[in-house]
This record gives sequence, structure tokens and C-alpha cells, in this order.
Amino acid sequence: MKTVSILSLLPIVASAATLQSRQSGAVVAGIDKLEPRIRTGAQRTLTKFGPYTLRGSKGGAAGGHGEGHSMGGMGGDSTLAGQTYMLNIAKGFCNSAGPCTVLGGQVGVMFTDGVKADPAKGVYIHHVLTADLTKQTTKFISVCNNPTKPASSISSFGVGTGFVGTGEDSGDGPYMYTSMNGTSNNGYHIEKGDKFLANVQLVNYNKEDKQVYITYDLEYMPGKVGGDTKGILISATQCGTQIKMSQTGPATTTSGKFTFLEDGSIMTARGHLHDGGVAVDVAINGKPVCTSKAGYGGAGSETEVNGKKYLAISSMSVCGGPIPVKKGDALTMNILYDLVQHPLRESAGGHAATGVMGMVAMTFTKANQAM
Repeated sequence: MKTVSILSLLPIVASAATLQSRQSGAVVAGIDKLEPRIRTGAQRTLTKFGPYTLRGSKGGAAGGHGEGHSMGGMGGDSTLAGQTYMLNIAKGFCNSAGPCTVLGGQVGVMFTDGVKADPAKGVYIHHVLTADLTKQTTKFISVCNNPTKPASSISSFGVGTGFVGTGEDSGDGPYMYTSMNGTSNNGYHIEKGDKFLANVQLVNYNKEDKQVYITYDLEYMPGKVGGDTKGILISATQCGTQIKMSQTGPATTTSGKFTFLEDGSIMTARGHLHDGGVAVDVAINGKPVCTSKAGYGGAGSETEVNGKKYLAISSMSVCGGPIPVKKGDALTMNILYDLVQHPLRESAGGHAATGVMGMVAMTFTKANQAM
């Protein structure tokens, strides 16, 4: 399984220590039925996987508590780059019953008592990336600065198709595969028996271990409905550039060009940043079409580290489509960080937190698909 290529794209390790992980089948701890929020008549479920032991910040060595349910950590300060775990998911989604069409989904973390695990409680989501290992789709956009070579989503691990994911900045709303108002006749098609792989990376500032569930909130229609929406997660760093930051004020990073390989429409676009980030601007052929802005504050976003209070990034605004594009159009992104306005939080050991990112997650439909 090609997991090295995806991990090499993510600046998640800031020291010579090796980030270790364990991999096992994801155990379904429960499935709750929820009220739909995207489309009337849809089905919505919250699937809980685990529980998993998230090691406390006092722990340094990698290791676990219980076979198949521990999160491996990195040596030294476990809050520097976090702890990671690979989940093989064979059941728990609507793939168990038969074909379905996912309208939107949201990944989260909760403690085993049902309380949300968030920065106010010492837990950060660095990222949760998910790939549908069974599904193969044609690529709709190129790799950076190569207008003919198809790009794979960062979240697809080099195999399969990227699926619902999250970062510390996107827990406020679902990743959409239909229009923002839910009326578009599109969605992400899942076949019965599709298998998924999730890469979970979390940070625990609490000194004690915490038991957590990884949760997937999916809203879907039974069967295949309308056009099959594609998704992709691309990063400015794929262009060979590093995200710029300055201790004296705003700093902007401009990506290279990602070229569309077919006609269609961007259904939604949302930036992905880490603390310190302000906005992600998206342009088509140099013309701005979308600004995804970071939001700070709100319930659960304030935390204290080493006696200093921080407001964590808690949301990224979503650009709703459809935004029409043609084959040959070029997408670029501008990534804005401002460490004066939003300082980087510290690790428990007093080092600057690592792994800043500048990405865009898009969903896309071909021009000939129903809208």
C-alpha cells in the first residue's frame, strides 16, 4: 500500500524522530441516526470507531495501550507533531447496505462519554485523511506546473479516491458533494463493499491519556443519485514552494498552476490552514473566484499552553458553486499567514507547533452531469 507518497507531502514531522503508526481494522463502536441537515428525505448517520488511546503529553516513547486500539506517538514531545493511526474501514458507512450517494460528510473526535474532543479540552485534530480504496475515477486536474499529468488527491494515499476528511480548521460544517443548498442532483457514489483507509493525526496536550472515538457524520441518499461528484485536496507545497511566515506581519505564498483536464464546475471549495493562517484565495486564469477565510474563536477553540492562552482556528468559509471551468483553465492559490495577528501555539515542550499548511479542498462535476 503506497502510504509513503502521501505522508511525504504533509509537513507533519519537524524533527529527526520518526512518526510511527499502527494499522488495524477499524472497530465500529456504534452508529447513531441523526436528522438530515442537507436534504429532506436523506439519511444521516454518525459512526463511531474505536475507542483509541491518545497518549498524554507526559509520554514520549511510541507505543500503545491495548492491541489494535492504541495511537503510536513520536519520540520526545508528543505535542510537537502529534500521534497517528491508520484505520482500515470495511464497514460502518452506507457501503454496508448497498450503493449510496453521499451528499456531505464531517469527521470528528469525541471522548467516550460523548463529549466533543476539542482544543479547550486539550485535543487538536492535525488532520484526518480518508481514501476510498475501491473506487477509481478519472482525474479532473493536473499536478502543479504540469498541464498534462493528472493529479491525485493528497487524501487518496496514491491509491483509490479521496473521501471525506478534516483538519483542525474545518469542524464547523460538512465537506459537501452537492451544492451548498443541497438541491443539486449530484453526490459521491459509493458501491456496496467499498473499503476505506483513514490516516488520523491528533495532538493531546493533556498530561493523562485520553480515550477517544473517531467519528464520521455522513448524510446520503440510498442508491446512485444523479452525477458522481469528484473531490480533490491540493497543496501549494506540491509546487515545490514552502509556506511563508513572518514574525513581523502578513506573509503570502503563491502556488504554481494546476490545470483542469476537463470541462465542468467546481461545486465547493474550502481552504485548509493551521493556526496563524488568515485566508486562502483561489483564482482561475489569474481572476479571483473564491476566498476561503479562517475563523478564530467560538466554543471549544480557546486553550492554554504553558500558561499562554491561544485562540485556535475553528472554521474556514466555504465557496459555493457552481464555478464553471474549461479544459486548460489554470487554478492558482494565495496562502496568507499572519503570526502577529494569530501566533503559532507552542508544544508542551515550549517549541513552536509544526505542520503549517496551505491547501484547497474542491468538489467537481463534469460538464455533462446533471445539476
